[in-house]
Amino acid sequence: MPQPVSVSGSFDKDYADYNGLDGKFAEELLASRGTRYVVVGIIEGISSKDDWRTGEVTPTVRPVHLEVVRGDEAVVVRQILDRIWRERMDTVADPQRTLMEANEDEETWHHRDGNLPYPNGSEQPDQAGS
Repeated sequence: MPQPVSVSGSFDKDYADYNGLDGKFAEELLASRGTRYVVVGIIEGISSKDDWRTGEVTPTVRPVHLEVVRGDEAVVVRQILDRIWRERMDTVADPQRTLMEANEDEETWHHRDGNLPYPNGSEQPDQAGS
Protein backbone atom coordinates (compact mmCIF):
# COMPACT_ATOMS: atom_id res chain seq x y z
CA MET A 1 0.00 0.00 0.00
CA PRO A 2 1.44 3.42 -0.94
CA GLN A 3 2.52 5.84 1.78
CA PRO A 4 -0.27 8.41 2.37
CA VAL A 5 0.51 12.13 2.21
CA SER A 6 -1.64 14.82 3.78
CA VAL A 7 -2.11 18.15 1.97
CA SER A 8 -2.63 21.36 3.93
CA GLY A 9 -4.07 24.09 1.74
CA SER A 10 -3.49 27.55 3.12
CA PHE A 11 -1.19 30.36 2.03
CA ASP A 12 0.51 32.82 4.35
CA LYS A 13 -0.77 36.31 3.53
CA ASP A 14 2.87 37.28 2.92
CA TYR A 15 2.87 34.85 -0.02
CA ALA A 16 -0.58 35.65 -1.42
CA ASP A 17 0.98 36.66 -4.77
CA TYR A 18 1.85 32.99 -5.31
CA ASN A 19 -1.73 31.79 -4.83
CA GLY A 20 -3.13 31.71 -8.36
CA LEU A 21 -6.43 30.41 -6.93
CA ASP A 22 -7.30 33.70 -5.20
CA GLY A 23 -9.13 36.73 -6.54
CA LYS A 24 -10.96 36.36 -9.85
CA PHE A 25 -10.40 32.62 -9.95
CA ALA A 26 -12.03 32.24 -6.53
CA GLU A 27 -15.08 34.01 -7.97
CA GLU A 28 -15.06 31.58 -10.92
CA LEU A 29 -14.91 28.63 -8.51
CA LEU A 30 -17.97 29.90 -6.68
CA ALA A 31 -19.84 30.48 -9.94
CA SER A 32 -19.14 26.98 -11.29
CA ARG A 33 -18.97 24.69 -8.27
CA GLY A 34 -17.93 21.13 -8.96
CA THR A 35 -15.89 22.05 -12.03
CA ARG A 36 -12.36 20.65 -12.08
CA TYR A 37 -9.35 22.62 -13.28
CA VAL A 38 -5.83 21.82 -14.35
CA VAL A 39 -3.28 23.47 -12.07
CA VAL A 40 0.48 23.44 -11.72
CA GLY A 41 2.15 24.01 -8.43
CA ILE A 42 5.06 23.77 -6.09
CA ILE A 43 4.72 22.12 -2.68
CA GLU A 44 6.96 21.86 0.36
CA GLY A 45 7.04 19.38 3.20
CA ILE A 46 6.01 21.09 6.43
CA SER A 47 5.44 18.39 9.05
CA SER A 48 4.62 14.77 9.75
CA LYS A 49 2.04 13.01 11.87
CA ASP A 50 3.05 9.94 13.86
CA ASP A 51 0.37 7.39 14.74
CA TRP A 52 1.87 5.65 17.74
CA ARG A 53 -0.76 2.88 17.52
CA THR A 54 0.19 1.73 14.02
CA GLY A 55 3.68 3.18 13.69
CA GLU A 56 2.59 4.96 10.51
CA VAL A 57 4.20 8.32 9.81
CA THR A 58 2.29 10.59 7.40
CA PRO A 59 4.09 13.57 5.84
CA THR A 60 2.16 16.82 5.33
CA VAL A 61 2.82 19.16 2.42
CA ARG A 62 1.49 22.62 1.64
CA PRO A 63 1.33 24.50 -1.63
CA VAL A 64 3.76 27.39 -2.00
CA HIS A 65 2.81 28.37 -5.56
CA LEU A 66 -0.31 27.41 -7.54
CA GLU A 67 -1.50 28.58 -10.94
CA VAL A 68 -4.49 27.59 -13.08
CA VAL A 69 -3.53 26.29 -16.52
CA ARG A 70 -5.92 26.65 -19.47
CA GLY A 71 -6.26 25.81 -23.13
CA ASP A 72 -3.33 24.23 -24.98
CA GLU A 73 -1.11 24.47 -21.91
CA ALA A 74 -3.66 22.41 -19.93
CA VAL A 75 -3.45 19.72 -22.62
CA VAL A 76 0.33 19.61 -22.21
CA VAL A 77 0.07 19.41 -18.41
CA ARG A 78 -2.42 16.51 -18.66
CA GLN A 79 -0.04 14.71 -21.06
CA ILE A 80 2.84 15.21 -18.61
CA LEU A 81 0.72 13.94 -15.71
CA ASP A 82 -0.28 10.83 -17.66
CA ARG A 83 3.31 10.11 -18.75
CA ILE A 84 4.65 10.46 -15.20
CA TRP A 85 1.78 8.34 -13.83
CA ARG A 86 2.59 5.56 -16.32
CA GLU A 87 6.26 5.66 -15.30
CA ARG A 88 5.44 5.63 -11.59
CA MET A 89 2.93 2.80 -11.99
CA ASP A 90 5.23 0.91 -14.43
CA THR A 91 2.43 0.49 -16.97
CA VAL A 92 1.54 1.44 -20.53
CA ALA A 93 -2.18 1.65 -19.68
CA ASP A 94 -4.05 4.94 -19.78
CA PRO A 95 -4.83 6.23 -16.30
CA GLN A 96 -8.38 6.95 -15.27
CA ARG A 97 -8.97 10.66 -15.75
CA THR A 98 -8.60 11.37 -12.03
CA LEU A 99 -9.53 9.56 -8.86
CA MET A 100 -12.56 11.81 -8.38
CA GLU A 101 -13.75 11.38 -11.97
CA ALA A 102 -13.27 7.61 -12.11
CA ASN A 103 -16.85 6.81 -11.08
CA GLU A 104 -18.60 9.65 -12.89
CA ASP A 105 -20.78 8.90 -15.86
CA GLU A 106 -20.12 10.77 -19.09
CA GLU A 107 -23.18 12.97 -18.64
CA THR A 108 -21.67 14.66 -15.59
CA TRP A 109 -18.28 15.34 -17.21
CA HIS A 110 -17.94 18.57 -19.12
CA HIS A 111 -15.01 20.71 -20.05
CA ARG A 112 -14.29 24.30 -20.83
CA ASP A 113 -11.01 26.17 -20.99
CA GLY A 114 -8.55 24.07 -18.95
CA ASN A 115 -11.06 21.35 -18.03
CA LEU A 116 -10.15 18.59 -20.43
CA PRO A 117 -11.57 15.08 -20.31
CA TYR A 118 -8.37 13.43 -21.59
CA PRO A 119 -4.78 14.60 -22.02
CA ASN A 120 -5.20 15.51 -25.69
CA GLY A 121 -8.69 16.96 -25.25
CA SER A 122 -10.38 14.09 -27.08
CA GLU A 123 -13.56 12.42 -25.86
CA GLN A 124 -11.96 8.95 -26.17
CA PRO A 125 -9.34 7.67 -23.69
CA ASP A 126 -7.70 5.46 -26.35
CA GLN A 127 -6.84 8.61 -28.33
CA ALA A 128 -4.95 10.17 -25.41
CA GLY A 129 -1.42 11.34 -26.13
CA SER A 130 1.56 9.49 -24.73
